[in-house]
Amino acid sequence: MDRNFVISLIKFMDRMGMSSEIELSRHYIDSRGKRNICMSVVVYYKGNVEYKQYHCYAFTNEGKLFYSEGNTVKDVGEGILSYLGNNKDVDNYFDELARYEAKKYYKKLF
Repeated sequence: MDRNFVISLIKFMDRMGMSSEIELSRHYIDSRGKRNICMSVVVYYKGNVEYKQYHCYAFTNEGKLFYSEGNTVKDVGEGILSYLGNNKDVDNYFDELARYEAKKYYKKLF
């Protein structure tokens, strides 16, 4: 991920008074016996939801994770974050944050 873009995104959100929440949505063991953790990612601007996605990750027995599924409730292109013009990079940024948080929960839960 481009460091300059990350800095720009963080500054944009800060100057606009935007906030984000990344929380555990659910965890479960799938039919193949893999542990899964789903994270909810929500970005707010003036009390309105500007971005909302669920990112789910499956973990191997060694603790390595890979993306298993997701759900988009409100996409980057539907809110103020679209003004950055880098929708894919914004998605990638929040995916990386969700991955980081999922790894932390994995250590606590399993």
